[in-house]
This record gives sequence, C-alpha cells and structure tokens, in this order.
Amino acid sequence: MIHPRLIGRTHYQVHEPAYLITLIQKCSSPTKSDYRDTVADRFVDQLRTDGILMNAPAARYAVDLGRALGLLTKNNVWTDLAHTVNILSEEINNLPNCLLSFSEQLLFFRIFLEYDGAAFVYFARKFLDREISSIPNNLWVQVANDLFSSVFREYLNLPLDIPSKIRIRHKLEQRRNKPFSGKSGAHQVMIHLQTLYRLGLIEKGERTNKNNYYVDDQELETGPLAILIREIPNIQSLERVVSGRNMLSIAAKVYKHQLHNNAQHQNTGISIEEDVTSIYDRVVSTGANLCPLSTLEDVIDIRRIIRGAPVLHRQGILNGLRKMQNEQPRSIRLHVDRSGNPAFLKM
Repeated sequence: MIHPRLIGRTHYQVHEPAYLITLIQKCSSPTKSDYRDTVADRFVDQLRTDGILMNAPAARYAVDLGRALGLLTKNNVWTDLAHTVNILSEEINNLPNCLLSFSEQLLFFRIFLEYDGAAFVYFARKFLDREISSIPNNLWVQVANDLFSSVFREYLNLPLDIPSKIRIRHKLEQRRNKPFSGKSGAHQVMIHLQTLYRLGLIEKGERTNKNNYYVDDQELETGPLAILIREIPNIQSLERVVSGRNMLSIAAKVYKHQLHNNAQHQNTGISIEEDVTSIYDRVVSTGANLCPLSTLEDVIDIRRIIRGAPVLHRQGILNGLRKMQNEQPRSIRLHVDRSGNPAFLKM
C-alpha cells in the first residue's frame, strides 16, 4: 500500500530537526521498549535541562514524529535510522541553538525526503514558481490546507492499488470537509518550513519577521531548492527516488556548492573496511546484537559525500562486505531478513 510521503501529526512546538537527536540519544533506547508518555516525559525534562521549555502534550507529538520519520518503532525502540542518527550526531551539542552540522543536514535531508518528501516538492514548486514569494505566519492555515489537498490529489493521479486509492481519497475528503483552522495551520506547516530552513534550502526572516520563510531571488535558478525540483519535479519521481533508495544521491547534487566550499571536502583515503569496523563497533556498543546494513549504507555514504567520493549504495556496501568476508571468513557474517536478503552484519 502506498502512503503519501507527508508528515501529518505535528505540533508547532516540535519544529526543529535537532530535537529528534535529543529524542533518540537521551530519551529512548536501542534495546528497551517504553511507553509513549514515558519517553515524552524524559524529553520534556531533557529539553528543560538544555534551556528549552515544552509542554507534555507537545512532547507526545515529538514521539509521534519520531515514529512517523522511521526513527522509532511502535514500541519506541530505535530503528536502523536511529542508529544512524546516533552515530552521525554523537559529538555535536545541538541544543539550544538547534543548528545542524553538515553531516546532520545530509542525514535529515535523507530522512525527510523519504518520509516528508511530498512537502519538499510542494514548497519547492510554490517558492520557485513565485506562487508564494514568502510565507508569513498569517498564511499558514491557507498553505496547510492547500498542501494536503494538493499532495493527496497528485497521489491519486498515480497508478495506485485500490486500497491505496480508497485510503487517500478518504483523506482528501476529510480535508475538504474539515479544513485546518486557527492554530492548526502552525501545527501543520511549521515542521516542514523550519526543516527546509535548517537544511539550508530556504531562508528565514529575523527579529520581527522571524516566522517569515522565503527564497532569495538569486537562488531561484541555481540554488539548492532549484536543484532539488529539477531532480524531483513531481510525486512520481519522488516515489521512484525513494523506492530506489537514491535519497543520498540527490543530497549530493543538492549540496554540491556546499561540498565545493566545505573544508572537509577531501578524499581522505579511508577504506570501506575501516568505516565498516567503526560503525559496527558504535552500533553494538549500544547493546544491539547485529548491525543493520541500512545503517552501514547511510553512514558510509554520508561520510563519502563529505569526503568528495561517490556514494556506494547497498550493492557497493555488499561488495565491500563480501570482499572482507573472503579475506576473513570466520569474522564476517551476513544475516538475512524474512525475504532472504542480506540485512545485518555480525563480526
């Protein structure tokens, strides 16, 4: 069944991608399940320690956001992506300024493109076509209603299976019959716009216009948002990119100018064997018995992008692991998932 890549259960206080790092590293577990309210209470306490006030209902939305973005299971245990967040963010203190390092920008671009990519496509079109020159907060309700209706209509134009069509058509009718109003506009729009801002894809006003989001005129043709919409012009291309797990290939193109100017942009000659070993050690140090190949893939490819090397994707990672396996047959073992495909590494 196809699910629109659009985050729907959101809260205006839970608008910073950096909050998700805290949620994973300090409020949830890689091995132990927890009640939603327990994780939310930890989150409130941790944010208070970092100088940020958040109420308990908003914190529960943060837990829901972690699930919706594929970071937490339904029992609030870390997923493969959560291990990736933990590894790439282990030395960064993001709060309270909520800034993201370059590796974190690449990571959250990859995460949000998979789970909220339809919002990226929608806002890229609106900004670049100048249908919206800026989005002040008094337009958020209008934008929220148009966002959901537009995305659902475009999904209905895809060749979907019947259950998916029925489900999406029902969601569209719900939005028509009960549109967003009042504060719900901020609840539904803030996470998308603030994430685009933190990822460096749009700009944000300061002081009195701090909630006004826009794109500079000089970025309309060659900026990162323009590159994104050239690579993913519609929902159909978004589905193709995500199903092929090409999110980080797109990220490398979107951030090519930043890579060119980044001080870390150099091929250090670190081998895949060194990367695999360091990542495996980080994962099993959390108490996990196996290292997910998807975690290896994401961490290695993000590190390679920063080093100026091409991404390897899953097949390249597997080729490297099989080479290591040939050299150390007793030390490298691959475990398969229920479909019989290699999915985990044991060293």
